[in-house]
Amino acid sequence: MNPKWILKSWIAILLAALVLAGCASTKTDPCPTSAPCPTAQACPTAAAQAATKMSAWRQTISSLSNIVITIDPGDKCSVTVSKPLTSDIIFYEIVVNDQAYPNYLIGIQTLDPGKTLDDLEALPKKTTAEPAWVSVDLESDVGPMSRTWAKGSFDPAKGPLYVTCLVEESNSLKIIGNFGPIEVPAK
Repeated sequence: MNPKWILKSWIAILLAALVLAGCASTKTDPCPTSAPCPTAQACPTAAAQAATKMSAWRQTISSLSNIVITIDPGDKCSVTVSKPLTSDIIFYEIVVNDQAYPNYLIGIQTLDPGKTLDDLEALPKKTTAEPAWVSVDLESDVGPMSRTWAKGSFDPAKGPLYVTCLVEESNSLKIIGNFGPIEVPAK
C-alpha cells in the first residue's frame, strides 16, 4: 500500500470525525454579551458582534449622507438629519447595532395631504402592510449588526419625508419608530 494514501485517508477520517462531533454537540455557550441570541445556534464572539469600523473610504461615503438612521438594542431607532435635502436625491445610512431580529426594514415615505406624524404614531405596532395614505418612496431591508449606505430619489412635490423603522418578528413586521417630517426642497 501507498503510505501517502494511508496518511491522507487517516487525516480525512479525523477531520470528518471532528466535524461530526461538532455538529452532534448540543452544548452551546451563552452569548458573550447581554444581547439574546437570535437563533438556537451558538452565539457569535464579542468581536463578531462589534460594529464594523469605518475605513477612510467608508467615512467619506458616510459623510455624504443626508440622514443617518440608527437602530440600537431594545427596539430603539433614531434618525439624525445631518444635511438638509437640496434636491430630489437622498443619501442615507442605516446603522444597525442590534442582533435581536433577522431583518430590519427602513421605509422612507410621504403621506397624503392632511396626514402627519401623529397618524403614523397611531398605527398598530404590528403590521403586514402600510395604509393607503402612506406612499413608500424608498425601502431598505438590512441585516443585524450592519452598516448600509443607500441613495434614492423621491418626488418633492409630494411633500415632506417620514421615516419608519420596522423589525421582522414572526410572520409580521413590528414598528419600532416613526420620524418626520424631513423637509424637502420646493420644486
